[in-house]
Amino acid sequence: MKKITLTFFALLVTLSTWQVNAQTVTGSNLAVFAIPDNAPGITMPVNITGIPSGATLTDIEIDLAINHTWAGDLIITLAAPTGETSTVLFKPGTTTGGAGDSSNLISTSAITFTDVSSNSAEDMGSTIPGGQFICQDDAICDYFPTLEDGSLSLFAVFVASLDPMNDANGDWSVYVEDTAGGDTGDFIVPELRITYSAGAPPIAGCATDTPIVITTVGGVTYNSILNIADSGILGTDYDLDLTSIEIPHTWTSDLDIQLQSPMGTILDLSMGNGGSGDNYTATVFQDGGADINAASPPFTGTFEPEGGTFAAAFGGEDLNGDWTLIVTDNFGGDGGSIDSFCIGFLPISGPIGDPPVIACPADISVDTDPGVCEAVVNFA
Repeated sequence: MKKITLTFFALLVTLSTWQVNAQTVTGSNLAVFAIPDNAPGITMPVNITGIPSGATLTDIEIDLAINHTWAGDLIITLAAPTGETSTVLFKPGTTTGGAGDSSNLISTSAITFTDVSSNSAEDMGSTIPGGQFICQDDAICDYFPTLEDGSLSLFAVFVASLDPMNDANGDWSVYVEDTAGGDTGDFIVPELRITYSAGAPPIAGCATDTPIVITTVGGVTYNSILNIADSGILGTDYDLDLTSIEIPHTWTSDLDIQLQSPMGTILDLSMGNGGSGDNYTATVFQDGGADINAASPPFTGTFEPEGGTFAAAFGGEDLNGDWTLIVTDNFGGDGGSIDSFCIGFLPISGPIGDPPVIACPADISVDTDPGVCEAVVNFA
């Protein structure tokens, strides 16, 4: 009897370990809300839905379309449904004294507030004469949020402070206040974007030992220490996403600025840059950022560390412990302070469950009619 053997090799299904990609939900409110003149502000609700229970918020961006003369009058805050608030804009142009920036806002040129902007909200309107329109006339339409003193107010730090067990769905609140008389306006929210992940929460914090005075005596090193209580391996569990600093100081080329990990690894952030210029203002270090050697004071924006990437320097180390900002003032005659030192880590999303396994049965024989060869089907 003739025997025909048909062999089927096992079907190999290879699924790349799939990532929990960050997802974004959006909300808007296109109802026009009038801004009271020189009075307590007005709150606009923006409803957000679609965030899964237990998800961790990782980022926020918001577009505001505002009609208002004299932008320096305005305070804007954003509040989560559970009441926590984050400052978006605080009377731009007032940190140097005076009545704030006299440029205008127009709703046909919406402003985006986002952590990834290189433009400080404190400087809004500073490049155009008073009476001209921000965004429309200066082509600067995105800003990172700032606090009352003009320092960085990261949305990433704000969302990291929120409890993932609280429901992030519901009415987020945009509060706008006009703090001086004689100028009026209104606003809408074309879009509020909330980004979330179902993975581990981000980790962020700011040092509590600031401000630290930098005297005019040269050759002195100053340390600001930030303790991270959480654990995780960099490059496996978390990425060091960013480090932000505020260091007002005359003649910035006097300064060497470094970051030291809990294991003692030191990465140069900025070494002797800026010549006779002044200040590190809302300066963010992040892998892939601009070349800080090509920048000038006050170094506002996002820059890659001068000594290389965070990933290369700290990969494989545990993030738990004391992170130290090391500032060395190499020459006398100029002073300043370390006003802020913050650091943020983002989780590296891992797999959900194991890849599926297809199990084949044992070999089976298929009988045919008498006198017809048998077919053996092998599953291997």
